[in-house]
Amino acid sequence: MNYIIFAGSSFYPSGGYKDFYGVANTFKDALVIYDEALSVGSKHTHDWFEDSFGLDSKNNPIYQKCGWAHIVNVKNNKIVVKSIY
Repeated sequence: MNYIIFAGSSFYPSGGYKDFYGVANTFKDALVIYDEALSVGSKHTHDWFEDSFGLDSKNNPIYQKCGWAHIVNVKNNKIVVKSIY
């Protein structure tokens, strides 16, 4: 694991690992997950301000596109890509 992706609906200070979205070994894979978070949000089933977004009428999870996302390089502990929020 070389990259951690954090994403969420609401940006707020000190969210930390509550905004964990995914991990990747390569930067290319991290970008795919980052783009998915902002366009689909399939791993985004809760938000810091809410316990859950719930289920639809067929008991499928309701996903919500993330309003922001960051890619963190684990080796140098820096944000290498971040969306504008």
